Amino acid sequence: MHEKSRVKPQPTVVLPPLSADPGPEPAALNYRILVRKYLPVALLLIILGAFAGLAALITDTPMYKARVLLEIQNFSANLSGNSASPILVSDDQGGVNLETQIRLLQSGPVVGEVVDNMLKQPAPAPVRPDVFAKLRHRARRASADPKAVLEQGVMTAADSFDARPVNGTRLVELSCESTHPALAAAFLNNVASRFIQETDRSRTESAEKTNQWLTQRFEDTKVKLQQAEVNLRNFVAKSGNIFADPDHTLDDVKLTQLQGDLAKAQTDRIAKQARYQTALNSKPESVPEIAADDTYQTLRSKLEDLRNQRTILSETLTPKHYKIQRLDAQEQELLASEKDEITAVMNRLRNEYEDAARHEKLLASAYASQGGQVNAQAGNAAQYIALKRDVDNLRQMYDTTLQRINQSGAPGSLPIAPIRLVEPCSPPSAPYKPRPTTTIGFGIVAGLALSVGFAFLRERADRSVKAPGTARILLNIPELGVIPAAGKLPRNANRGLFVGVKRQQPLSISGQIFAGTPVAEDRSVVHAAWEQGVSMLAESFRTTLASLMREAGTGTSSKAIMITSPQAGDGKTTITSNLGMALAESGRRVVIVDADFRRPRIAKVFGISGSTTLEALIGGTSPVADYPLDRIAVETSTSGLWILPSYPSETHISRLIYSPRLPLILDRLRREFDVVLLDVPPILELADARVIGQFVDGVALVIRAGETDRESALAACQCLADDGVPLLGSVLNNLDPRWGKQGSYGYYYNSR
Repeated sequence: MHEKSRVKPQPTVVLPPLSADPGPEPAALNYRILVRKYLPVALLLIILGAFAGLAALITDTPMYKARVLLEIQNFSANLSGNSASPILVSDDQGGVNLETQIRLLQSGPVVGEVVDNMLKQPAPAPVRPDVFAKLRHRARRASADPKAVLEQGVMTAADSFDARPVNGTRLVELSCESTHPALAAAFLNNVASRFIQETDRSRTESAEKTNQWLTQRFEDTKVKLQQAEVNLRNFVAKSGNIFADPDHTLDDVKLTQLQGDLAKAQTDRIAKQARYQTALNSKPESVPEIAADDTYQTLRSKLEDLRNQRTILSETLTPKHYKIQRLDAQEQELLASEKDEITAVMNRLRNEYEDAARHEKLLASAYASQGGQVNAQAGNAAQYIALKRDVDNLRQMYDTTLQRINQSGAPGSLPIAPIRLVEPCSPPSAPYKPRPTTTIGFGIVAGLALSVGFAFLRERADRSVKAPGTARILLNIPELGVIPAAGKLPRNANRGLFVGVKRQQPLSISGQIFAGTPVAEDRSVVHAAWEQGVSMLAESFRTTLASLMREAGTGTSSKAIMITSPQAGDGKTTITSNLGMALAESGRRVVIVDADFRRPRIAKVFGISGSTTLEALIGGTSPVADYPLDRIAVETSTSGLWILPSYPSETHISRLIYSPRLPLILDRLRREFDVVLLDVPPILELADARVIGQFVDGVALVIRAGETDRESALAACQCLADDGVPLLGSVLNNLDPRWGKQGSYGYYYNSR
């Protein structure tokens, strides 16, 4: 009997591993809810940030920032090749190198001298107090000694002094910070004035030293130049005036001329030799000189005429005719003359070649002779060139020095004021830090950023199931329904939805049914929820029931469905009780079995008392089939709804859940009722659900929104899958109605 009562497990869905990343919630976050949820924290952090900014504003010393502009003008380089002064340094183009001036200004003695002078002056008048002066004075007792105020302001200005070039201009911006506005402005004005004075003084001293040095150099150069000219003249006279020009002697000039003539003679000889050799090796008529000879051309023309005449006469006369013989004699004379002319042209070409060769030979002999003379005078020429070079160098140095002396002495050759203060600095009217709006605003923004970060980290760390549709993605099982949290329903959530339905009083649902109602109110709450006929809560349970019965399967056989949860407090008793009410409302005969032997609550929910209990049936000795109906279940005031309650028992729980009579009792209930609902303990905390699950047709897993974490839900599904218990789906309980999507009537609908 025991084996027959077991239900064959249905194929279960494949669950993801527990270590898998559950992924994001299927429903987007409702930012309005997040804002309302974390609004107190955000307001607290914003207020703390504002107070922190106020504290920083009070504890921080007011600082005044002053600025002034200097214009550094271009100037001519100094006559010695260096800058006009040790302060002003020019670049390669004679302009001012601003970076160098800034470095000299910052590291030079100007700042130190200004600090020493200002510390000797009287202390400035006190700063006009602002709104936070009294608070700042109470927070930290600052010294009222004028000398201390003066020293602090001047040293602060010196430490914060900075100089920066203005891009694209010759301007340099000087800036500093000080605890006193007058000291900040006075420090910059003194630094600028001192720098200008030092520049003028250095420029004047440099100009004087330059003039002295140039004058002395000019006199030395003049004496050296005169002596060098005397030495050159004496050498030229001693050598016999053989130097034709300042750089060459007469023999050098002759040698150069002979060299040019010899080169021309060689070229002419080569050309004439080439013409003569060509004429010897070529036919007479192909030689250009013969072809261009007039006599030769005349002879050739006459010879052609004679031959033409003979050809004409040969047509009528014989070769022995006297006319033809006369023409032959004339032709022989012309041929002899032509040969003589060719010989004359060839003789002329040979004579020209021989003359060119003799001329070349004579020039070569003369060039060699002149070269010997030049070599003999090479020492004198080198000495002359050296003396001449000394004279030229000294004369050039003399002219340059004289020119620089004239320039240094000319008025306006250097700028009168190379550095100009654009505008004197005035004391700043207000401190640039701390600024109340900026400091307090920064604290407020920081508090807001901290609140956003806290909310983000808190939400990221929250592993609970909060939104509808999570079961389909996370657990890979159907979501049977979504039950809203009664305490967060809108005021009109339980109003009748149909025209003509009388409006009832707002339902006060809390407690163990919907979030912790006291036991004394459980019965009235359940009946009140269903007596209204149509309400947001009731419709959510009807929707859940429709999905549950669809997953359990339709047919004539009765079904035993177990309701459990991953952990205590998820609301499984609430879901079981209200599903029983919904089943009874649909006309089915339904019995609710309280199988939670440790914390039974069904009897208190429905106000049932008596001796008919599940423990009594399990501990009985009579056959289960012999019990009358009123001994196996107690009828409630709701038509079609029966209860098989349990009470806290002293019997060992293992004897109850492993009793062979338990499956027999369930079989009897199947025969008597259409649907059997079993309320069992949480599956992850006790083994009751896993044992009883072997005798049911399916299990509905209750998940409490915002409380049940994803790992627990996965572990519960994994336990059921390992035991082969059919998991029909999940029910998301206690959902904030503002999470997820609502239907047009204000309640949730199931979607698979």
